[in-house]
Amino acid sequence: MFRKMKKLVSSKCLLAFGFVLILGFFGIMNFPITISGIDTVVNSEFSDIAPKVKQIPVDLNEEFYAKYIFLNAKGLTHKLMGQRIIKDVVMLDNGSLSFIIKKEDITQPAKNLMELNNYLANNNTSLIYIQPP
Repeated sequence: MFRKMKKLVSSKCLLAFGFVLILGFFGIMNFPITISGIDTVVNSEFSDIAPKVKQIPVDLNEEFYAKYIFLNAKGLTHKLMGQRIIKDVVMLDNGSLSFIIKKEDITQPAKNLMELNNYLANNNTSLIYIQPP
C-alpha cells in the first residue's frame, strides 16, 4: 500500500499536477477574453466574420492575463523536467539559446550552379558566388 502511494506521489506526478493547475488557472483567467472574441464574431454579419475570426488570436495574445508569468512558469516546468529542446530551440550549457536547422539536400542546386558556371565559362564570363549568412 505504501509503495503504491509513494509511486503515486512521485516528483513527476507532482510536477505534472502542478503544471495542469497552472494551465487551469490561466485558462480560467483568460476565459472572458476568449468569450468576448467569440461573442463579437457571433454578433457580426456573415460578410464580416473572416477578419474578426482572425482577430481573436491577436486579441488573446495582446490581452493574455499575466503573459510573462505564464511564459516563465512554462520555462521553469521544462527546466524541471530536464527538457533542453523545445520546438527546435535548444538551450546550451552556457544558458544561451540556439536553433536547430534541419539539413537539406543541396545536390540539385549544386548541379545547377555547376551548369551555370560551365555556361558562363563557355561565354568568357566569370562567376562570382556569394554565400548568404
